[in-house]
Amino acid sequence: MIVGVFFEDDWDDALKWKQHDAYADALRIIVGTCREHVAFATSLLQVGWPKQWRTELHFDDRTLQDAHDILAAAWRHATSPAQTVLPLEGPPPRVTDRATNWLEWLRAEVRSWRDEPRLAALVLTILANQNQPAGYQAEEELSERLCQRFPTVPWRHGPRPARSDDAHER
Repeated sequence: MIVGVFFEDDWDDALKWKQHDAYADALRIIVGTCREHVAFATSLLQVGWPKQWRTELHFDDRTLQDAHDILAAAWRHATSPAQTVLPLEGPPPRVTDRATNWLEWLRAEVRSWRDEPRLAALVLTILANQNQPAGYQAEEELSERLCQRFPTVPWRHGPRPARSDDAHER
């Protein structure tokens, strides 16, 4: 995870570092849930696992870094201290560790991708084509779709393009 400023007023560095420390868990949630979506679809359709998505469980985490960072920023924006919650708006939030809240939100978010299966397909395309042109294209599309999924976030800039010429920096 890159600890940076992704949107206007994105200054909660303590929260960013908590998300950074939970990076491996977050990637397991993203990848595992996307694989569950495909497993469900193949079971429902009674077809085999798509050949183009057969991958090892080990992968270059940098291929999903931008997607992770966009999701992390979207959650920070939604839970930012600048977003005041009035007591009249409902029951007080459960008091838990912020990293736990982040991962619970992420799990629910990626589960909701069942309604937008292209997102899960892009994750598996990235994993099957790591550091290859098809993988870079899928990384860029996933980042764009995630930014569009959270239109209320005042993104400072669009997703960084995934290109083979910067693979050594990734």
